[in-house]
Amino acid sequence: MDQNEIWKKICDLYAKTKRLTIQAEELSLDFKAFLQPLKELRDAYDHIIRAKSAELDILKKDEKYIITNYDKALGHQYRAFFDSADYISIRIREKIQAILEKYSSANIQAVIPTYYPTIRPELEKIKLRIAQYRIDKDIEDESTQDLNGLLQISEQYDKDVLELLNFLKDIQLRIPALEEFKIKEKKHFRLKMVPWDLFKIALGGAIALLITWLFKSR
Repeated sequence: MDQNEIWKKICDLYAKTKRLTIQAEELSLDFKAFLQPLKELRDAYDHIIRAKSAELDILKKDEKYIITNYDKALGHQYRAFFDSADYISIRIREKIQAILEKYSSANIQAVIPTYYPTIRPELEKIKLRIAQYRIDKDIEDESTQDLNGLLQISEQYDKDVLELLNFLKDIQLRIPALEEFKIKEKKHFRLKMVPWDLFKIALGGAIALLITWLFKSR
């Protein structure tokens, strides 16, 4: 792989990683506390500077040194992307669960009719795919030949994260309707309980009157 191909991959992965970081911040995920992608980006930058310094004859190194450092930069860039994607995909699923666990299944079905037949099964499929991406990811050997196979995985992983984000945004937009339905559920429950409560009061009163009459009749 020549330098232009390596640069294209580095730039593509950097753009994806940066977008994931911005999306995490927009979702109020504490991405700043997750330092691993930042470390990988710093290491990638270090190798890029070494390679560029050799190209400019600031360092007296040969072509092999330049390619090796670009390869290593690409390896770190892959790691930064996968670390970022792993983090945000887990947090998005946690956020979806935290939102929906506050509501009954009847509420969810009424407000988000596609959740049980479509969204939930797709979330499970994405979860399984992500697990497979993490299993397949192996960049211990940072040669460009081995890194090539990860490009397709990273592209599919990126699509899955975008789909997770779309599911989350859709659910977040439904929160007002979910809350409204929850209030109606509570009112309906109270109305159902009123006749029973009145019956219990009446029954208690009748028992009290009967006991009083029995004592008086003695």
